[in-house]
Amino acid sequence: MLHTIRLFIMLFGIWLALSGHYTPLLIIAGGICALLCALISIRMDFIDQFHPFIKISWKAPIYWLWLTIEIFKSGINVSYLILHPRMPISPCVDKVYTKQKTEIGLVTYANSITLTPGTLTTSLKDNYFEIHALSHTLMEDLKSDEMGNKVCELEQNSRDEL
Repeated sequence: MLHTIRLFIMLFGIWLALSGHYTPLLIIAGGICALLCALISIRMDFIDQFHPFIKISWKAPIYWLWLTIEIFKSGINVSYLILHPRMPISPCVDKVYTKQKTEIGLVTYANSITLTPGTLTTSLKDNYFEIHALSHTLMEDLKSDEMGNKVCELEQNSRDEL
């Protein structure tokens, strides 16, 4: 029950933060939607599977800040590649091996790669992602595995807090 209440509070808080509209009707509608999502999650038996990720919500903003900075840096790099007179683009597809242990970790890592300009996660096979990158430099940045280690850190914290 405690996990369901946490989920409701998190969903309603995110709804409030992203909505920007605070009329009584919309606040009630957001509360009802968050409650329905929490109840559906109970019915689907998702609460026990995913509650560790809810527990690490204090660590997630640190990762989001780091990811935002990486997105900004990659955006500058992609802009340079596109605006350069010779357009030194060298598209490539390669494998990036993963160390994540949970589905949430894999999804977080894959989405983080796709959010970063110039890279796209095309598939997951066995223990690696197939990645399309706009240049070899962007691919080498991914292969340095800094992003993968950050996501593993996020996963590790969720297991430690159980």
